[in-house]
Amino acid sequence: MVRAAIGSIAARVAVAISNLILFAVAGHRLGKEGLGTMGLIVLGITLAVLLGNVVCGGALTYLAPRVPRRELLWRAYLWAIGSSVIAYVAMLIFGIVPEGYTVHVGALALITVLFTTHTGLLVGHQRIKAFNWIAILQSIVLLVAFVLISQPADQRTAMAYVEAGYIAGIATVLASVAMLAQVKDEVRVHDGGPVWSRLFKHGGFTQLANGLQLLTYRCTYWFIDRITGTGSLGVFTVGTQVAESAWLGPRGLATVLYGRLSNTTNLADQRAMTLTILKASVAFAIGSLAVLLLLPENLYRWVFGPEVVGIPFIVMYLAPGIAAMAASQAFSMFFSGTGRNQHNAIGSAIALCVMLVVGSLLIPEKHLHGAAVTASLAYTANTVYQMIVFKRITNAKWSHMLPHAGDVRDVVALLKRR
Repeated sequence: MVRAAIGSIAARVAVAISNLILFAVAGHRLGKEGLGTMGLIVLGITLAVLLGNVVCGGALTYLAPRVPRRELLWRAYLWAIGSSVIAYVAMLIFGIVPEGYTVHVGALALITVLFTTHTGLLVGHQRIKAFNWIAILQSIVLLVAFVLISQPADQRTAMAYVEAGYIAGIATVLASVAMLAQVKDEVRVHDGGPVWSRLFKHGGFTQLANGLQLLTYRCTYWFIDRITGTGSLGVFTVGTQVAESAWLGPRGLATVLYGRLSNTTNLADQRAMTLTILKASVAFAIGSLAVLLLLPENLYRWVFGPEVVGIPFIVMYLAPGIAAMAASQAFSMFFSGTGRNQHNAIGSAIALCVMLVVGSLLIPEKHLHGAAVTASLAYTANTVYQMIVFKRITNAKWSHMLPHAGDVRDVVALLKRR
């Protein structure tokens, strides 16, 4: 497990660096307006993928060791196509994405859902290394393609990002097919029930939670776009990308934890693993945030372009919520990996309510700083709910969630497990 954890964190770091370089290139070539349009395109793809991942996301990871792969794949492919068509029609009707990009967002969503189908099965079979390499491949191909496509002056629009997305998406779908074909189809955990109903049961709550969480993460985008314009949204998009880089370690550890929890049935072991990963995640996030907060404003402007100003203050106001959500990564994997996805959905719903209420008060007056404070409060509300429920289910004590002298030893011992 130690190699899987190190590999997951390293992969997250590589992906984040690649994404930040992409945003840096876009900042210089497209300006803050282009960055804002890119942010809305990404948001549209993510929203479209939510419906697809009801079947093609975390449910596949949970059922991978429980159901023969062929029974999962044909259902996932059928759902991917149908859900992408529905998402395209919805975006067309409601005008969710910028004009002229709807077809491309729908097509990229389908490619993404196919990709998550294969990677979800890889994680379910604990092929974390394969998952990591595919994630790195996707980010690097996207970056290289964007740099090359946007090189000519007349190609420096958000469409360059879309075209790069096609190249990266198709490449990684093919790579994920090849890697999945090498994995032995083995059912190790036996519990029955109709496959469709189990997919919807586990995927439904998971995607409800993901959808609510996405709205919590990105609801501020709509506030900012409507109140201060696409240019300000471009700056905030960069600020959130920088701050959320502190989730690299937590998300890498959470990926490994999910695979372990999905293959473990003992509650005491599940609690111990979750608490260990939780503490390591929070420590990693706090250390990363400290580094980000020490970087000067001029460095951010040099990296992302002269129009991108105010990043240190956005990171500062987001920091408490980012640290809280590092803990949430571990709690979310516990609930997902043990079939209790409804608690992730409830926590996300609480966060969304906080986001809407506080955001409507702060963002019109405080703009980007108000949006960052709003997000931080919403993230913290979600984590507090998850912490309370986790304590009730596992009989954990509050003291178990606090740092103690043996934490480093526990992390090392857990990561050394096979």
